[in-house]
Amino acid sequence: MRASVVEKFPFDAAMDTGEDYRLYCQLWKEARCAKRPVIFFLNRRGQHSTGPRSATGQDWVESTAKQWTEQLGEVPIWVEINDPTSNGAAAHMRVTNPRDIIQDCHIRGEYFEADSLAKLRDLIRSDAPSIVEVGANIGNHVVWYGRNLNVEKIYPVEPNPKAIALLDENIKINDLDALIDRRGIGFGAGNRTGRFRVQTDDENNLGATRLIPDDSGDIETCTLDELMGDTRVDFIKIDAEGMELDVLEGAQNLIAREKPVIWVEVLRENMMKFVQKWCREAGYRVVDSRAYAGTVDYFAIPKG
Repeated sequence: MRASVVEKFPFDAAMDTGEDYRLYCQLWKEARCAKRPVIFFLNRRGQHSTGPRSATGQDWVESTAKQWTEQLGEVPIWVEINDPTSNGAAAHMRVTNPRDIIQDCHIRGEYFEADSLAKLRDLIRSDAPSIVEVGANIGNHVVWYGRNLNVEKIYPVEPNPKAIALLDENIKINDLDALIDRRGIGFGAGNRTGRFRVQTDDENNLGATRLIPDDSGDIETCTLDELMGDTRVDFIKIDAEGMELDVLEGAQNLIAREKPVIWVEVLRENMMKFVQKWCREAGYRVVDSRAYAGTVDYFAIPKG
């Protein structure tokens, strides 16, 4: 680094750690830089400096992640996903928070829940499926459907304005507008019409945003029966953060008529209600599942 260039950027004495990263970012923005495929040094967790302003490697990670997020808010960045099982071109996804669980997968060049998505190739029998995606979030699954399945139409249902902004960008950059029916964007799905507000407990897990009943809330829910009417549906994905049974109840007529393949994330406390009660009453059977810390993803198809 040329001293005449570096001296333009004063040292930030208010920072406890991450000053070097800030300098690198300033240099990259203002000066002539070149990338080198060489590792110059490593910051290891647990190792730390000494003195009144010492910091651990984890402190450095926290500081740099925060600075990175601030940068991504100012400069739009898309990452490329090359799915080896896809016949189409690479997908592109907007990144705004490198520590978000889903966006972290995108940064690594992967789809979130890629293994589970791959199961759909054998489960969905329609040559041109019509798909309802409850809890579309930023569009990870929507983009995968558009890239990997010869879909006729995708119906995203997503109430969170913060997620919708990224969903729209990811739909546009991947040229999927013609495949998207927007009737469910801006709405939540449940067992009735109601007012709710969104609540995100972890800023690094936008997909875990929940709907909280609130008569003065700015989010409206409706049933899938109301939303979809007599539309043909071959597959329903439900990720409703605890409202999955409500969503299924509100889709009773749709499911009875269309007999779609269903992929649903179920809270562990709702497992028996789904497997033993809902599946039996609706005439469905579980054909596959994947367990997580507090939830289980079930893949269910009609019996017979």
